[in-house]
Amino acid sequence: MVNKKNKSWTIASVIIIILSLLFSFADFKGKSGTSKSASTSNSQPKKSSSSANKAKRSLSSQILSEFGAKESLRLEQYNKIKVRKDKGMTINQVKKLLGEPSTQSTKGISRVLYWFYKDDQNDTKEIRTIILFKDGRAYSKHISGLEVKRKKKIGLDDYNKVHRNDKYSDVIKQLGIPNGFSESYFTSNELLQGISYTYDLNHNAPEQEKPRIYLDFSDGKLSVKDQEYLK
Repeated sequence: MVNKKNKSWTIASVIIIILSLLFSFADFKGKSGTSKSASTSNSQPKKSSSSANKAKRSLSSQILSEFGAKESLRLEQYNKIKVRKDKGMTINQVKKLLGEPSTQSTKGISRVLYWFYKDDQNDTKEIRTIILFKDGRAYSKHISGLEVKRKKKIGLDDYNKVHRNDKYSDVIKQLGIPNGFSESYFTSNELLQGISYTYDLNHNAPEQEKPRIYLDFSDGKLSVKDQEYLK
């Protein structure tokens, strides 16, 4: 019998690895993907989860309001991508929404599509969207590089105030709006979410040691937290 706690940590650790993948392509020089409008899925939420869905929409609206036009556009597109084990969007559906990918690869049993968005070729900052597919269906999505202006930098003291089993919304309230998001289904029913912080962090490290915060959530509760070079 698999230990449930160990299973949770194993799956969440996989999320950290995938989220790290977002940053490994920071210096990629491929062309940016183009965006196209697309309709959202027609699936209807269950009545029993209407309150949770309403709260989720409210939080999503709050998050969008904190970004500029460029970030909001990419995040809105990202939010429209439906991921679900065996029931997520097809590759063609995602392409209709995001345009042709900048590049793609195969990681184990997954097909991975990447989109990189830059204002121009000399821009050092870019927004990156990554979608993972299995058997032609999207089961995991990730976005990073969303710049947000913070009233104060996030430090190690702030990071230490969030704990395992804290709610997703409470963590964002404590730390502020993230610079990256992920959402995955490795099983049919267990939603795994990740958020990352990469801008306006309190640190005195050299430029090559850029601070980052990774937080993973299982069914809406914090399961794994990790940070690099935070002061």
